[in-house]
Amino acid sequence: MSYNGTLLYHKFLFNRWIESKKILAQKAEQIIAISENTKKDIIDLYGIDKNKIKVIYLGNSLKTKAINISEYITLPDKYILFVGNRSGYKNFNTLIEAIIILLKNDKKLNIVCAGGGKFTSEEIKLFEQFNIQNRVHQYNVNDTILSYLYKNALVFIFSSMYEGFGIPIIEAFSSGCPVILANSSSFPEIASDAAIYFKADDKERIREITE
Repeated sequence: MSYNGTLLYHKFLFNRWIESKKILAQKAEQIIAISENTKKDIIDLYGIDKNKIKVIYLGNSLKTKAINISEYITLPDKYILFVGNRSGYKNFNTLIEAIIILLKNDKKLNIVCAGGGKFTSEEIKLFEQFNIQNRVHQYNVNDTILSYLYKNALVFIFSSMYEGFGIPIIEAFSSGCPVILANSSSFPEIASDAAIYFKADDKERIREITE
């Protein structure tokens, strides 16, 4: 199958998936949504009666455990934490471009990415462009290490442009980690006034509140 043919096939599958979700939502007697924002999306996208949707927020499964982190990973002393997938709407590249100046001004500051897979070639090129390839680190972690990363980070930043809930927010809160969020989708609902916000594309604001 050609590249264009593959794209068309995946688009076809995606559209079938969307249509199947709509059919299931319309037939369901009751729907659980993980946030009011998600409930609104279900109503707007599928035309579902709001009285059929109940909002039940997600919980946090992280548990604190004392560990010697050096037995698992080599962690910098001073770092900003990013958790999860970094592609597309997660807005990771915008975050990097926004805080380059902070990394240049503070030679001890690093960025730690938990999960999300190894850095792509495009990400590595971006790091090399700004000469920060030795200041950005990625680790595949279990819950114990993730909890440690939250507890010892200067701040956790979630730059995503859209999330139905955002579990890392409550993971960070439960670990006593300061939180900075994009002012989008469900984030203000979940974090309320316990976080500092920025517009997802406002690099100047990101720098300002991260300093």
